[in-house]
Amino acid sequence: ASVPAPERPAVSRPDPLALHTSALQQALDSTQWPVLSPDPSTFTEGGRNAKPAEWIVDGCLGGNEAREEDPVANTGHCVYGEPDAPRDLVLYGDSVAMAYLPALRAVLDPEEWRIHVYTAAGCAPADVPQNRIGGAPYPECPAFRDWAVGRIGQLAPDVLLMASFRYDPALASGATSEAADAEWREGTRRIHGELAGSAGRTLVLSAPPEAKDPAQCATRFSTPADCETRLAGNHGLRLDLESAAAAEGNPDVEWVDTTPWFCVQERCPAFVGNTPLYADAYHLSAAGSLALAPLLTGVLENAG
Repeated sequence: ASVPAPERPAVSRPDPLALHTSALQQALDSTQWPVLSPDPSTFTEGGRNAKPAEWIVDGCLGGNEAREEDPVANTGHCVYGEPDAPRDLVLYGDSVAMAYLPALRAVLDPEEWRIHVYTAAGCAPADVPQNRIGGAPYPECPAFRDWAVGRIGQLAPDVLLMASFRYDPALASGATSEAADAEWREGTRRIHGELAGSAGRTLVLSAPPEAKDPAQCATRFSTPADCETRLAGNHGLRLDLESAAAAEGNPDVEWVDTTPWFCVQERCPAFVGNTPLYADAYHLSAAGSLALAPLLTGVLENAG
């Protein structure tokens, strides 16, 4: 009788978050700068040349470097992937969502996925009246939100991926503290209620923690510790508020706390490996976004 061949042991893939956490810790432990690429000393004003090409070159962030004045019209040229790709993903949010786009494009096969970019600068999806950064009225924001809700419902994408930054000074009401919490909570619940059932999966990535501007703090006279930040005291509370409100609006929403992508035990370095994570204090660099691609793969794997 033939002897059956022994079963091959299953090959386990390295945990991308464990590898990434190790790299973050190594950055936190560093006393000297590695050779960073791109070099923050070469960043142009506002980190412009370090931001995603989809933002700066393609003009796919409504209201900022955009090709069309109207954020709705501006979405027309911002579809990535083959026209006949069988699956659709909508990226919806503000400039924080835009900064995740390089990672998205790196992990999704363009022959399988079309990525529809619905982003507008300073216009968080939460259904709250918002002013432009600086205080001017922003009537294009609610118009864009209403359009996005309707268009996402028509498209019925396989995946809806949302991300945005909570910026209290943009609230038209002028609310602060607990009143601002209540306004964002209700607005978040409302938008997710409106979008419930529109997509096969709805994912929300939390915004990267606020950082220090690398062009200002990563210099030949500084050390990595000069660019390190610590999580704000209300960081966890705000995430809990937003995630609970999203789930109240849509119980099927999948909330992803990205804090471990940037921080270890509340300490957050400015770089990972040789890559500066941020282009400015709020937005990922294009290279930093790509560094997160393995983590985003883990988030999206069930969508494949």
